[in-house]
Amino acid sequence: LDLWNSNKVESYTKNETYTRIMKLSKSTDPTGNINTNNTILWTDANGALLKELIQWRKQVALKEECLPGMVCSMDLLVCMAWKRPTNESNLRRILYFLPPLLENVEDKSKKNMKALLFLIQSAVDRQQESLLEGLLPPLSTTTTTTTSSRSGAATAGTTTPRSSSSAARSFDSILQSRDVEKTRAHKRRWKSALRTTALVAAGATAVFVGMSMARKSGPKR
Repeated sequence: LDLWNSNKVESYTKNETYTRIMKLSKSTDPTGNINTNNTILWTDANGALLKELIQWRKQVALKEECLPGMVCSMDLLVCMAWKRPTNESNLRRILYFLPPLLENVEDKSKKNMKALLFLIQSAVDRQQESLLEGLLPPLSTTTTTTTSSRSGAATAGTTTPRSSSSAARSFDSILQSRDVEKTRAHKRRWKSALRTTALVAAGATAVFVGMSMARKSGPKR
């Protein structure tokens, strides 16, 4: 009863599965999340998720009026925090025969299953959002513009965010300018080819006329 009413997080540091995972994660590769044994590392995000799963198990145990171990074992909680399954099939890859309170056969068990998977998915989404915030630049960019009022007073240094529509218009204008340049270049090449053809035709005509005149002016036999 003291365990049910206590707000302390159940200790997991002496769990055999947890200690084994910690030993595997010690030989880490500093360039990524996989160590030399091709094993998923245990990070701070996994530890935070494990604490949330322990609290979730405690709440389910209070609701079902049973011991937390009857909801699921600590080994299963550690493995779920490590592998972070977000659907039932991935969860059954960790433990195919789930505890009765997690089996997706009754309405009560379905709610427990959905709550568990939602908790894990939320933790995964939070970690991905934090990674994207650290890797990607800000979504909105600002450009310095100079605006003037109708009375003619100018205001310099005003920053306005570039919207997606303005960016699309600028991109379209770039494409149109490129198309215009391509059309002009094509016309220049066509005119050059026409001039070359005309010169060749004029030269051939001059040669033909010259040969004809030479035949006419030649000595008669």
